[in-house]
Amino acid sequence: MTDLRQAAQQALEALETADEVGFWELQKTAITALRKALAQPEQVVDCPRCGHVCSQRPWVGLTEEEITEIYEMGLGVRASIETALDKLEERNT
Repeated sequence: MTDLRQAAQQALEALETADEVGFWELQKTAITALRKALAQPEQVVDCPRCGHVCSQRPWVGLTEEEITEIYEMGLGVRASIETALDKLEERNT
């Protein structure tokens, strides 16, 4: 879990337990954690889909010929979309 995610979770818990004893302690902990997380430099995160830093890897789409080929298969809308998605996934992972 990232620092910012942990801080957000602490803040959520503090808000959800507002009526319980010890709320102020939870609130202070959440505020401190959020401030600390927000003070950190932003991290570059690898794409969960492909594992690469996506800003360094250009998206590869379908050619006009491929789009026409999928259309001419006469698969119907859903099957055509699934075929196109399969082709896109193959070349972008």
